[in-house]
Amino acid sequence: MGHGMRETIHVRRRRKSPVETVDAWNRTVKVGDLIEYRGYPEAAPQRFTTRTVAQVLMNHTAVVWLDGKAGCVCVEACKPVPATTEEQPA
Repeated sequence: MGHGMRETIHVRRRRKSPVETVDAWNRTVKVGDLIEYRGYPEAAPQRFTTRTVAQVLMNHTAVVWLDGKAGCVCVEACKPVPATTEEQPA
């Protein structure tokens, strides 16, 4: 290494497999739970309830189906809503 040059070390974090993502999601989120979904990272969150458990789609993506949403969505675009912040029925 030359004088004055710094060695840069890049550490790559291992990304969870879709199966690991589904297993982790299904341990904490149950069918009927309230979640926040963002269609893209900067989108305002929308609240839905889960219609199914999470599943691996086509061996590569962890997905879940939501009430009121056509098709499935990527689990990574969803976040469980803590019970203390759930909307109360009118």
